[in-house]
This record gives sequence, C-alpha cells and structure tokens, in this order.
Amino acid sequence: MIHPDNLQQINTNVPRETLVYNADDLVIKRPAPGVASNAWIAKQKHAQTVMNELANVKSNAYVIPQMREISTQKLFAIETRVYGHPINTSYFETLSPQDQDIIYNALAHFINDMNQMRPIIKQRDGFDIDIHTGAINTVSFNTVLDQMKRYLNPNEIKIIQMARTWFDAASENDADFVFSHGDMNENNIFYDSVNRRVSFIDFADAKYENAHYMFERDFAKLGWLDINRLRHEYLALRRATPVIIESNKFVENMRNKLQNFKWTAMEFLKNPQVAVAIRIKMISEFILEIDKLYQQIVRSEKFSDATKAIGINVNNLTNPMGHMNIQENRR
Repeated sequence: MIHPDNLQQINTNVPRETLVYNADDLVIKRPAPGVASNAWIAKQKHAQTVMNELANVKSNAYVIPQMREISTQKLFAIETRVYGHPINTSYFETLSPQDQDIIYNALAHFINDMNQMRPIIKQRDGFDIDIHTGAINTVSFNTVLDQMKRYLNPNEIKIIQMARTWFDAASENDADFVFSHGDMNENNIFYDSVNRRVSFIDFADAKYENAHYMFERDFAKLGWLDINRLRHEYLALRRATPVIIESNKFVENMRNKLQNFKWTAMEFLKNPQVAVAIRIKMISEFILEIDKLYQQIVRSEKFSDATKAIGINVNNLTNPMGHMNIQENRR
C-alpha cells in the first residue's frame, strides 16, 4: 500500500474520526489520532456491509463507492473514489434547475432504497432492536421492567405498563423505524455536473431511526434542502413496503420518555449495588414525567383531535387508578 504521507488528504472538515487520502481512482481511509482502532474498524466493516447491500439495489439514480479492502492489522480501508463537488448551499445555488432536479430525484431514490433494503419496523418494536442491524435485542423493554420490580413500587410499575399499552396502540400510525444513512451532511453528498451524477459516501453511521427524525433532523442538516419538496418526491416513489413518515407529537413525546426510562433502568441493572438510592430516585423522576404526560394526554382536548387522526378511542385510555402518588409504598 502507498503510504498516506505521500498522498494528499482530501477531507479537511473538523471534527472528524477518519482521514481520507487521494490515491487516483481510490481513496485510503485511516483513523484520526485518538480514535479507538477497534471501534473504527468495526464501523468500516459495518459500512462495507451497507454499501454491498445498497449496490445490490442497482439504482441508476445515484452512485455509491465500493469498499475494496479493510486491514485490521494496518488500520486502513480502501474505497473507490467518487467524483464531484460537495453539495453545500453556495454550490447548489449555482446549479441550473435541471441539475437541482437531478439531485432531488437522486436523494429521494437513495432514501427510499436505504429504507426498503431492510425491513420497516413499527415504533412499538423500536425499543427492542439493534439500531445497526435491526435484530431484536435480548434485553427487551418488558424484561427490563420485570427486573425493575425489585426496586420500584407497584404503582410505578403500573404507570409504565399503562403508558406502554397506550403507546403500543397509538404508535400503529406513528412514523416507522427505517434504515437510513445516519449522517447526511454536506461532506457526504457529491454532484458531478459534467456527468450529472450524484454520489453518496460514508456509511459508517448507517442505522435504524425514526422516519420523521430522518427527514426533520438528519437530512435537515443539508442547508440547501427544501424538506417539503424532498418529502413529496420521496412519497411519490413506488415501494414494496409502505412507510409512515410523520409523527404525532403525543406519541413522539411518550416514545422519548419511555426510551429514557429503559436506557436509565438498563444502566442501573448493569450494577445495581452502586448509588442505589440516587439512581432509583432518578428513575422514579422519569416515571413521574411519564405519568404527567399520560395525564395530559388523556385529559387534553387537543388529544381528542389527535387520537381521532390516528384512530385511537380516547374513552378507552382513561387512567383506571387516577393520578397516583408514586412516592408512596416504596419497597
């Protein structure tokens, strides 16, 4: 392999965890100083898997590189090089409407192909998957809740169970969990105006994420992008599996709070002998937030409209226990 010291580094954005060097029609990638080598290699292997899957789609709308080699011993990865200009706002504004149309079309197809090449996952199952593979985790939400029964009082457990039951029903029409690029910024999308080709790079952070988040947060990092136009072009494409891309605000808030509960409880259960009272108090505070949101949901006039829109009968969601003092009867 040609030593990178003799090559031109072509990525200068900071911060970065990968150094990229030009080697004619190839690029050589190496971890930046201070980056853990094992984690970096794992990311390159993950990227290679995703790139191979995407190559099998055989789209004519865009180009992706091929991963030629990964060396665990010498800590490098070699990819085919993509050509063009990074699509930042100032560059995009110089392009003709026809060129801009090509970019939007390529981006819509790219998102759709990423989403469709791995199974679409409903939000109710999103708590229990590996976000990189989509595989079901061995430690499920229910397993965590069952193990926490030793540390929480019965009312706290009932609040979580009740909120989760509501969430499972309401999330039927929430935005789906879809496989996505995960790091769509202006340094990862290129346009070759001569050959009119759009290219996408850097799949190390590809993962499952909420489809609403994908549009509103991940792709919104592209400063030139009209999200509404992209959404419209994406939804116009044919797909084998339908995708819901909009989140109901109540469902989104409950999802975030339940996820926070699970993450915090999992960390506690890894070593429940350390700072027990402090950490249980923190978990109980999350449960208080969940209870407060649940009470807001079932009593809100706005919720009546929201639930009609997502097909939930509010009369079936009242709290059978009333508003509880969850600090009582602690075990």
